[in-house]
Amino acid sequence: MGKFYHLIDYPKIPNNIMSLDMINPRVHGIQPDGITPKRIVKDNEQITVVKYVIGRTNNPALLDWLKHNLNVPNMTPAQWSIYVQRWARVRYSDGSKTDGVFSPHTDYQSCAALMYFWDTGGDNVITSWYKHEDNPLVHESKSDPFKPVPATQGGAYSKLTKLESVQAIPNQWYLYCGSVIHDVQNITGVRKYVSIAVPTVEDLDRLGLPQFDLS
Repeated sequence: MGKFYHLIDYPKIPNNIMSLDMINPRVHGIQPDGITPKRIVKDNEQITVVKYVIGRTNNPALLDWLKHNLNVPNMTPAQWSIYVQRWARVRYSDGSKTDGVFSPHTDYQSCAALMYFWDTGGDNVITSWYKHEDNPLVHESKSDPFKPVPATQGGAYSKLTKLESVQAIPNQWYLYCGSVIHDVQNITGVRKYVSIAVPTVEDLDRLGLPQFDLS
């Protein structure tokens, strides 16, 4: 357990029901033209960030498994079923033709996320959390996600202090803090995972999940 992440004792998802089938996929990490990769400044060099794709899972077997195999003590089965239907996502990215970095960001409309990687995207993929020297640690906006420095202006890391890092392992559930700036580095292959968003701190309690120490 860390300050900005927790290991969650949920069962492994069977490999035979894992898939990237999704509804209305959205692409992040590219310029408005929909083609050109975004670039940021890291260690005084321009780097190409990883493009990633996210969408609601369109896999009935995976949805059914999530609804019936995760322990959610403070919700009825019907409430949890609706929650999974709304917030379960599948994501993938390919870092092989980039510099292997998800740029620093906070999560849109989410204070945290349950994450399950069936491929982390490399042998040394690291998620890190940061404090921006000019801003509060926690970004609580639900409609306008905080961007430390726009990619087009460069200097994305120049005002960030690293607070904690974790190297996730496949087939393990994690709870990641999304309201503190974080990035992912060293993605060399295809990164595939399931996520279930946790919109508010109150939802952590509803799901029976631990809080983060954000003092």
